[in-house]
Amino acid sequence: FGFVTRAVRKQAIAQVTAQGMARHTDSERLKRCQKDILAIKDTLGDQRFLFGDNPTAADATIVPLLSAITNIPTQTALQQLVAQDDGLMAYIKRGKKVFYPDEVTS
Repeated sequence: FGFVTRAVRKQAIAQVTAQGMARHTDSERLKRCQKDILAIKDTLGDQRFLFGDNPTAADATIVPLLSAITNIPTQTALQQLVAQDDGLMAYIKRGKKVFYPDEVTS
């Protein structure tokens, strides 16, 4: 079990290093993510979805991503950024109702 765990961990670290994100500090990664979240907020504005009243493929991508961030099992600055924003949380809820109508949403 220990061998498999170490091998998987080593491979995951190698992948994020090759991809580039592991080359940044935690602070740098957070700043990059914050910029993305702010761009989503700016694009959303006071619309129901990113590009108006009807959801698009962009919403189908962004809603699950934001939802996943809010469901991280440990508290992170990124999680707080999304979870404390009423507009983003309402957007997630609207999106879940459209994309996952059978899921019970809170």
